[in-house]
Amino acid sequence: MEIDVQKTRQYYQFLKKEDLCSCDYCMNFYQKAKSAFPETAKWLDSHGIDIEKPFETLPIEVDRNHVEYISAQYIAFGACEESFELDIGESRISFAHSHPDTGIEEQHFVLEFFPQGMQSSLNFMGSQDDEVFIRHLYNQMKSNSKLGGSFEIVGSSCIFWKLSEQYQVTIEREYLGVDRISGKFPPRNLIHWHPEDEDMYQKICNLGTKGNVTVIYKPFDLSLMLYSGPRDQCKYRRKWLGGRFYYLYAEEG
Repeated sequence: MEIDVQKTRQYYQFLKKEDLCSCDYCMNFYQKAKSAFPETAKWLDSHGIDIEKPFETLPIEVDRNHVEYISAQYIAFGACEESFELDIGESRISFAHSHPDTGIEEQHFVLEFFPQGMQSSLNFMGSQDDEVFIRHLYNQMKSNSKLGGSFEIVGSSCIFWKLSEQYQVTIEREYLGVDRISGKFPPRNLIHWHPEDEDMYQKICNLGTKGNVTVIYKPFDLSLMLYSGPRDQCKYRRKWLGGRFYYLYAEEG
């Protein structure tokens, strides 16, 4: 790994807190990260990275007193081999293989570290948990320019995502459903899942990343997803499918 420490440090010095995600999950991380992970903070700082200014965080579970984070990601300038891994104090640091678009043209990469969790100073209770989760998920989706379609928060705990003229997606905590839109008729649910918090964003990316396809087979009351991912890796072709097969294509803008 070869980090341009000076350029990286300068990047974080000019990065304002107002430029970061303002959801409660991330705000909790900004406040607690340095004291919760002192060894990790020290290592990151030696490479020009401010632990309190992550590019992305991934919280997976909230109760009244505790927030669990799968990982936190950081932008660094320079180059890094994809196999890079290092155990530092309270966490493991590695090259990030998957992350939202950074929007940076200069040579850079993303590091991520995997913490053990931290005590939360926030009072998450009842339905507020769902609202915070959906707001954070919406911010993740907004920051990912590779997602197709258009989406908005409806109410306080639901994301409505129009993937194409024919298909729409409803996202709630522990619910991800795909509906077929057909003229004057009400939307018809083709398939739905109940993913865990930590799996939701990846399922969204598989479903809606531009150029990806999802193939659904729905005979009568049964629904099966045969494939979801990059179009060039899909063995099913739209012209071969008919009847109770549905081919969702996330069009590239």
